[in-house]
Amino acid sequence: MGSDSVLYRQYKPENNEATESRKTLILCKLKRLTSFLANVLYRNEQSVFTDLNRLRIITVMLTSSHLDVFITFQGRRFDMVGRRPHLRHLFKICLSLVLASVLVPCVHAEPGKVVVNWDDWTLSNSGFSPPNDPGVYVQNIARWFLADTGDTVGCFIGYGTDFHLTGDMLEQAFETAGHTWVVSSASTFTLDDLQNYDGVFLGASPLGDDTRNLWSLLYYIAFGGNVYIFGGTNFYGSIANDSAVLNEFLNRFGLAVSSSIDGVVGSITVSGVHEILQGVNFLYGVNGTEVFDLDPMDSRNAVVGSYGTEGIVAVADGISPGVEVPTLSRYGLLVLALVLMAIGFSSFLRGGKRHNYA
Repeated sequence: MGSDSVLYRQYKPENNEATESRKTLILCKLKRLTSFLANVLYRNEQSVFTDLNRLRIITVMLTSSHLDVFITFQGRRFDMVGRRPHLRHLFKICLSLVLASVLVPCVHAEPGKVVVNWDDWTLSNSGFSPPNDPGVYVQNIARWFLADTGDTVGCFIGYGTDFHLTGDMLEQAFETAGHTWVVSSASTFTLDDLQNYDGVFLGASPLGDDTRNLWSLLYYIAFGGNVYIFGGTNFYGSIANDSAVLNEFLNRFGLAVSSSIDGVVGSITVSGVHEILQGVNFLYGVNGTEVFDLDPMDSRNAVVGSYGTEGIVAVADGISPGVEVPTLSRYGLLVLALVLMAIGFSSFLRGGKRHNYA
């Protein structure tokens, strides 16, 4: 039996950690695929575009002649298309038809959402001690991030190696609500990395570790991604330095954090009526940095949570981060779909002449 007829093959995983990480990422992609198909059925055009962008289906469609769509799970790789040319070309044709019938009405994705929290201890294990409500808080945030997609469960990632986002109680809060929670120690990330997730949680580090991180995060939001970011750290030598890193990002959304600490330590009462604060009475902080709304006249951004007169939680929703996002017009998408269909059919005909499938 030739190698082209092998439907699956074994491979040796690098290590347990890599295997688990791969499985988690695949589960996220499968959830996105389910969401994509549901939105196709219900003609939810905005969500279809967002899901398509995140799933990178266009990338799959334009892959070279060695297209190899596969699922890796439990240490085994199952080829769905592999190197069987007739299936590969048929796959391209089907995806082109999806573009033509579903995506033509979609023009662009709306910018995503931002939550800025005044302190880094809020979601740590210490922050989960009574009487604090970080579990309710983070579940509310996840629900708000997903509100425009129609999904009830999603995939979220936290960047960092310190206690801020690595606690098991935070992971349990996500999983109790049915979400997938991933923690990454990577110091750099790309737009493709971020688009595997419904929301990204991070602080000044690793945002300030590489200038490309800022641009990746801005484009992620421009394409509909969501970000939770926290202050109150001194990764880069001082509170002021870290706040400068955060403000380079936050100022694009009309928000900011203070360059000095508030001197408050412990559980604090939270005042606010925004949906992410429903059922949240106490949150934990240790020398956090006050948050500000730089443009009170803009209803899309606001300080929504306070402790006394100090702003501790702010949000932005639907504000463009000011980066250029390439979009296709309705007719442009139609032309693209027709071109891809033509490529798929011609490739299919050439493949049939070139290969013997007997």
